[in-house]
Amino acid sequence: MVRPVGLKTYWRLYVFMRIPFADIGNYPTLFPETKPLDSSVRAKRLFERPPPRSILEMSTLHTVQILLVEDSEDDAFFFRWTLRKCSVPTELVHVIDGAAALQHLQAVLAGTQPRPDIVFLDLKVPSFSGFDILEWLRQHAVTPPLNVVVLSGSEHASDMARAEALGAAAYFVKPITVEQMQARLTDAAAALT
Repeated sequence: MVRPVGLKTYWRLYVFMRIPFADIGNYPTLFPETKPLDSSVRAKRLFERPPPRSILEMSTLHTVQILLVEDSEDDAFFFRWTLRKCSVPTELVHVIDGAAALQHLQAVLAGTQPRPDIVFLDLKVPSFSGFDILEWLRQHAVTPPLNVVVLSGSEHASDMARAEALGAAAYFVKPITVEQMQARLTDAAAALT
C-alpha cells in the first residue's frame, strides 16, 4: 500500500528541507506498512541515519524512551525524520490522541509500561488537549516529574505561558529542528547515566 502525500507534506518537504517539487513524490516513508514510491539517490541520502560521532560516545549513551502525542500523520512523519537524523539511540511510542496518551501514562504509573524520558506533546489533539494532559500530570504528581516538551503550531505567548505554568520543560513551534531535538535527546541521555 502506497501512502499518498498530502499537501501539508509537500509544503513542508519543499519549504523546510528544500526538496524540489519534482523530487517530493520519490521520498521513502518511515512507516512499515508502506513502500517507497521510488528509490532515487537523493531520497536515499535524505533518510540515511548519520553515523555515530564515535564508538566511545555511543557506548556511553543509553536508549532514550520517547512518548510522542501527535494526531497528524504528517507531523509524526517529520518528527520521525528529525529523530532519525539525531545520533542518540531512542525508542519511540506514538499515540494519536489525548485518551490514548492518558491511558499510556496510567500504565506508566502502574508500572506496566516503561517510563518515557521525554514526552513530546501536541497541544491540539482529539479527546483531551495537550493542556488537559499537562493538568492531569500535575494532579497526579508524577515523581520525578516527566520531561514534557510541547510541540505546537501556535506561537501565541498565552499558549507558551500556560504550558510553562502547567509544567512543560520546553515549548517548540512545529516542525522541531534537528538541533533542537539533538539538544533535548542529549540532555535526556546524559540524565540517564
